[in-house]
Amino acid sequence: MAEDNRQRYVDLLLKWSEEQYDYIHPDAVINHVPSLPYGGTKRGPAGIKAIVDGLAANFEVEQDKIETLLVGDDTVLVRFWVHLVNKKSGRREPLTVAEIYRFQDGLCVEQDIFYKTPEVVVDMLDEAGYVAP
Repeated sequence: MAEDNRQRYVDLLLKWSEEQYDYIHPDAVINHVPSLPYGGTKRGPAGIKAIVDGLAANFEVEQDKIETLLVGDDTVLVRFWVHLVNKKSGRREPLTVAEIYRFQDGLCVEQDIFYKTPEVVVDMLDEAGYVAP
């Protein structure tokens, strides 16, 4: 597994770039915190794209600090410290996120995403009028 694809994917993901979907396997499993409106398990590029598009339509993300760790041949651990800004109200809240990505043959086949304070995300999504995909 080429380390370049793992890092390239994370770099694109941080920009909410459309190119990130080129690195997601069609059968990839994406697991989000179940308490979120878009929580639970999604599949493939379309599953993650629906979530990202909905979030990008309602929020801006101000990145404070990001740590990326390539583990072994197939795993990436990313920890984000960001501020989530509601485009509708202007409300700005700190958010810490940890994400684990597993790669196979250069593509992301599994994602596990964890929020330190999911209740803040739920509240801000309600405030924005977010409708889950």
